[in-house]
Amino acid sequence: MLSFVLTLSGKSFAAEQAPQEAPAQPASSAPLAPSVVATHETRDTHFTALHGDLSFRVSPAGSATPDEPIRWNQLVYRDGQLVFGARESLGTILWETAIDLGNYAMRSLSLAAGRDANEVATLVMKRELIGHRGLQLVGDGRMDIATANPHFTGPLLIEGAELRLSEQGTLKKHPAVQVSAGGSFVIDNRDVQHVVNKRFNGGDLALSSGNFRFLTRNNAAALERIGTLTVGQGASKFEVSGGGPGKLGTTISIGKLSFAAPAAHLNFVASNGSDFSQNTTVKFLQKPELLHGVIPRTTVNGCDWATVDSHNQLRAYSGYETGSDKSWGPSVNAAPAGNLLVSADRSLASLKFEGEGLGGDDEDRNPLGRIVDLNNHTLTVTGAGIIATGDEFRHQLRGGTLTTTRDNYEIHVSGTGGLAIENTIITDGPNGPTGLIKTGDGELVFSSPKPPAPKVNDNSFTGDVYVNQGTLTLFRKRGSVHNIPGLNIYVGAGQGNARISVRGASEQINEKATVTLRGGPKGEAIFRLDRAQPPRGPRQTLQKLVIEGSGVIEFYSSYIGSGGETTDNTKSILYLGELEINGELIVRGWDKYNTHILIDSKEAPTEELISKIKFEGEYLNKIFVEKFYAKEKKKDYWEIKAEFEYIPPTYPPPPETPEPATTGALLATGALAFSMWHRHRRARKIRHEARCSA
Repeated sequence: MLSFVLTLSGKSFAAEQAPQEAPAQPASSAPLAPSVVATHETRDTHFTALHGDLSFRVSPAGSATPDEPIRWNQLVYRDGQLVFGARESLGTILWETAIDLGNYAMRSLSLAAGRDANEVATLVMKRELIGHRGLQLVGDGRMDIATANPHFTGPLLIEGAELRLSEQGTLKKHPAVQVSAGGSFVIDNRDVQHVVNKRFNGGDLALSSGNFRFLTRNNAAALERIGTLTVGQGASKFEVSGGGPGKLGTTISIGKLSFAAPAAHLNFVASNGSDFSQNTTVKFLQKPELLHGVIPRTTVNGCDWATVDSHNQLRAYSGYETGSDKSWGPSVNAAPAGNLLVSADRSLASLKFEGEGLGGDDEDRNPLGRIVDLNNHTLTVTGAGIIATGDEFRHQLRGGTLTTTRDNYEIHVSGTGGLAIENTIITDGPNGPTGLIKTGDGELVFSSPKPPAPKVNDNSFTGDVYVNQGTLTLFRKRGSVHNIPGLNIYVGAGQGNARISVRGASEQINEKATVTLRGGPKGEAIFRLDRAQPPRGPRQTLQKLVIEGSGVIEFYSSYIGSGGETTDNTKSILYLGELEINGELIVRGWDKYNTHILIDSKEAPTEELISKIKFEGEYLNKIFVEKFYAKEKKKDYWEIKAEFEYIPPTYPPPPETPEPATTGALLATGALAFSMWHRHRRARKIRHEARCSA
């Protein structure tokens, strides 16, 4: 590993290789420029370890001691960021100097994940952080704190990135950590045998589409205490590992569990596959509020509702009623042991779908799981909501009316099987407009049977819709049926991929609705038009499409051919009254014959707006707008289009390696890149979580 000393003088850096404890291997060591100067011209200061781990120690010119902390404004110009890592990097930066963040403002540090993002930390802080105003971590990389931080008392805000306490890393007593946008706060005890409340010291933790992970060795004793656990908007995860066989285990005590947003959801995950009933324990000092025996908006391993035992220890709920609907009631949590035909109007606290039904496939050839047929009756949900799990079977709730006494329908679907609410009218409850919150990585489908089956009326729930995780598919198989009559739809919150898909019939969303796509570093937010009934493609009109962070417009199965213009019925068309982009919009699956993005505006979209749009595909030449006359709307729109041009490859001789002193960006060829780069963020796909963990 190479080690460097950075000497600060005014607003520049001089970097030199530090003396090595052992002789370097000349056969494998790259030549090193004696010193390189980089300036603060771009406000942000960027460190990258391209091909291996690099150690940095920083000291101001004339410093009295080599271990003197470096002040933030000596590293960064005014309101800039410290930036660590790059997409192409393979190494970890080991930072050997304490950083004084100051006491005047919260500081921002950006982390970019390298090629081995799952295995390698972007940055390891070997010395302490100092300050009282806090630190914000953004990006998709990982920072490890490997030492005690007794002089850092500000809050820690983690947005998309990962902060890990490892080795000797601790925070001062009662810290405050907030995690959002798919970010993670990790306490890693795997390098020690036993640990007692050592890392977090009873701090408060807030998760808004964020993750907490507590890692220990199997068969090791680990105790940790959290003050208040607050769950905000979106789907969050609280994961505990360790415990293993034997008498020793992991215990986390939580002072209080609080929910701070209507669309909040928390999934407790035991990574050793247990249900928190063995050697992995989560205990609440203040008993959580229960609704009909379960903690609302909370699941265990994505498979069951959460509850507590008589000692306030977390448990997966197991008291389901498995018999006929005659045993149902407003305080009953039901999980039918087989297919069920409802015999009258019923009320339930919650309904769980799991396992195989009587076999067979639905009309779309999905293997069928549990089926609850409402038989033209009304089911009223009074408690936690609906949960469906499994990878093999598509469950069904069909043939009636669904309503609730709660403010939202809360539906959690995990696994690849999915849940179809078919031929069923979903209504507002007695308390007014009722919304929908979709969590879990599985698919929820609002569907109707094909003709000549009886026509299904519109859904009538008018509250906001949140697709926080997984997919909500609108699959009416005949026209003129509104699946979502409300005016606000929010897709994504940073915690895994989220998608809303219009499939089959057109205009399944209220034409006056606003759809907001909220993607981030750890998950895409997708609006899909899916041609499922060729040759006709779906059309959808929206009053407004808003992109927060990043978003994707996806045309699925949309390519027919390039042999000329096809008929109007084959086109998938998105009509927009307004397009607002606060970040980046990606267009996927587009082709010039069968897909259109149209904006209803007298003035052409601005160049600034167009500059925020990217079309996926090779040989992209330009993105532009032009007038388009929509026959079915009988008016002109502005169409957003792309032009692709094939450029034959050329094979020039490889360029010579630039001199480091010439570029001002290389300290060691093939070993180190140190330069001033503007911050750049990019959303990345992440894999779906396994069954019963989402």
